[in-house]
Amino acid sequence: ADGFSFSILDPSGKQSFLYTSVPVDPCISLTANIKQTLAGNALLSGKSYARINVLLDTPNWSVVPLEMFEDEQAEIWHRHCHHATCGEKVLYNILDRSNAVIVFAMEQVAWQVVQEIWPGAYVYASITPIVNHLVLKKKSSIPIANRKTYIHQGRRSVDVIVLDHNVPL
Repeated sequence: ADGFSFSILDPSGKQSFLYTSVPVDPCISLTANIKQTLAGNALLSGKSYARINVLLDTPNWSVVPLEMFEDEQAEIWHRHCHHATCGEKVLYNILDRSNAVIVFAMEQVAWQVVQEIWPGAYVYASITPIVNHLVLKKKSSIPIANRKTYIHQGRRSVDVIVLDHNVPL
């Protein structure tokens, strides 16, 4: 989107999180922006963390029922729903609360850079926590109907999320 945001659990306990925001340069690639951001930020570079979660703002995501999904078919599912782009790494997030999988992609080189800097980092599509939250919200609401529709308005997109028996359609 328009920048990187970093939230880091404060080990000193003075604050809940240390937060920094860095704008991106739209004239260079995502990979170059990542390298430039990390090189110039003492809070982020050269430190090890117990867990790293990367939230990727991507408009190209798809939902696949968990019972139909297999790891080696993630790329097939993604290519079936979106135009193939050279140099992409297809990833997925399993939504344990709704028996579904979010399939998405990011630049292959950017993924490699993230893995070099933070080995074992978890990459999530930005829609993943939103869908998880909506499923949890629907489960706790009074059951008026089995199907609910939600609209998520992003900066550059609008996502329509339909839940049927707590499964995204």
